[in-house]
Amino acid sequence: MRKKKYLKTVTEKFRTKINKILREDFVSESNSSILFKEVDIFSYTDGAISYGTTRIAPKNIDPFYEDDYKVKILLRQDTISLLGGNLLKPPYGAKVVFNLFKNYIEGINEIEIGAEENKVLKKKIFITKELYQTIVDINKEENLDKNLRMKNRSIPFLREDFKIENIQEGEITRNYRLLLREIISSKNLTSADVVSLSEQLEPGEDSKVVIKQEINKQTDWLLNILREIIDEPKLGKPLAQEYGKNHFKYPKNTITGPEHLMEKILSDYGKNIIFGVPALLNTDKYVVSEKLPRVQFDIILIDSLSDVEIVELKRPDVSVLDYDGSRNKFYPCKDLSVAIGQAERYITTIYKDKDLDFKIGGQSVKEYIESEVGGSTELNITRPTALIVIGATHRIAVDYKSVIGKKPSTRKKYEDNMWQTYRELRHTHKNIRIITYSELVDGAELRLKSEDI
Repeated sequence: MRKKKYLKTVTEKFRTKINKILREDFVSESNSSILFKEVDIFSYTDGAISYGTTRIAPKNIDPFYEDDYKVKILLRQDTISLLGGNLLKPPYGAKVVFNLFKNYIEGINEIEIGAEENKVLKKKIFITKELYQTIVDINKEENLDKNLRMKNRSIPFLREDFKIENIQEGEITRNYRLLLREIISSKNLTSADVVSLSEQLEPGEDSKVVIKQEINKQTDWLLNILREIIDEPKLGKPLAQEYGKNHFKYPKNTITGPEHLMEKILSDYGKNIIFGVPALLNTDKYVVSEKLPRVQFDIILIDSLSDVEIVELKRPDVSVLDYDGSRNKFYPCKDLSVAIGQAERYITTIYKDKDLDFKIGGQSVKEYIESEVGGSTELNITRPTALIVIGATHRIAVDYKSVIGKKPSTRKKYEDNMWQTYRELRHTHKNIRIITYSELVDGAELRLKSEDI
């Protein structure tokens, strides 16, 4: 892609804005700071503009007042337009975003706009330009809708009491591109979402096609990235962190390894696209008991019958089976053996859903899951199951050439034995399913194509 050319550099554009406010009364410049009546309003460097907590209202008798947060805006070609025409105050959007976060995060007092990733560090919000703009756009749209709704509800009184006839109700419009971004960002792309959105658009096949294309694009993107991750022969912690940051904007320090990366992706995107279930839960809480060692579920799925399946995720870059050349036998690898033991313990725990000796977050397992799905679903846990996801279909076991010691005379004999063992293993446990990540992704793609959404 050809790099976009700009007529002016960021520095030149910013200097134009500085020169504009310097023409106003009482505004001066000193050592890369702008002052109003000798009081610092903001400072700047080649890469950023920084506001303290002092704000000005020039027309007031006392023009200075204190706000409760600082603002820093990184200066680039894509962020310079956020500053607006008057630099003497931070952009209004900064307050909109800060107030939104202030309701949920205690003690924050600073915001940095144009950051590389979205995060909260100590008392500071870091927000990308894209998310900042989205929140500001939502705020604008909601304010317009609020004013229009007030006007429309007032019209009957204006007509009845003041005999004003030449007044028409306004039509509330939506930014459908923004609405579509909200649906995609929610990671809950269901058929109902598509219907809800398409009903708001102008009638016609084109609108439905556009929506379907956008959702298919999101789905294809996710499945392709998952396949790329699954194909990695050695997915260590550093590489897992790179995938998480580059493709999903996960901060590197939040990913502890390959299993954790897959857990985060499937928790965020798996409900509809991968698993196709009404509800998916991920919790960092342990199930504690005096009778069994404590357990922690990776992912909890609730199916259409309100039954529960526990998902245990292992690394995608390990072999599913190990090979014993002296006996010409395949057997579950260590990771899979551990996962089977964990799955059996999980099922035992779920069977004890009403036993208060097993608690999660101070509640029985059933009570906890019901509270997490909103309390509107009465769980009918009659057949709890477990799903173990591990490895890939192209590395069920070590390649024939890499077998050390005694091995079958031909590759075909080796691989026939391997696949037979894998098929038998998948049907050995009554309530435990074992599949590879490859099969999980392929199954999701097949299901989505059959649903034709």
